[in-house]
Amino acid sequence: MERDYLKTIVHRLYSRFMMLRSQLRKIIVKNLIVGLYDDQQYGQTELLEILKSIIDGFQLPLKQEHRQIFEQGLIPLHSSQYMRHYHNQLTKAIIAYIQKDETVADLLFLGCLKFWPKVDPFKETIFLKEIEIVLL
Repeated sequence: MERDYLKTIVHRLYSRFMMLRSQLRKIIVKNLIVGLYDDQQYGQTELLEILKSIIDGFQLPLKQEHRQIFEQGLIPLHSSQYMRHYHNQLTKAIIAYIQKDETVADLLFLGCLKFWPKVDPFKETIFLKEIEIVLL
């Protein structure tokens, strides 16, 4: 319940304060990355849902800053051992990016190869499904 309220507040802040948008995106990406290196979950699911709605509002062509969010924020999330908790939201955010700019699909494929799980069949299945969705 509190997480839903927080999501609503962040959405409203993002929509009303144009000058804070870049900072909010950086904070969201930073918190997603922090979750990679810590054993605790920091609400990656909710952060990815917020980020997906932000991605939907990006204008074309994508700015370099927006491409960096994809490359430095979303792709490294594939290396997390907790990916199974937020893989649906991660896939939705990645698909939203690819719908905006198809050239980022190459970055996704390279990232999947870089972080390919060697001993986790569940994660391998997730990766294959994500690649299949992108290819369709």
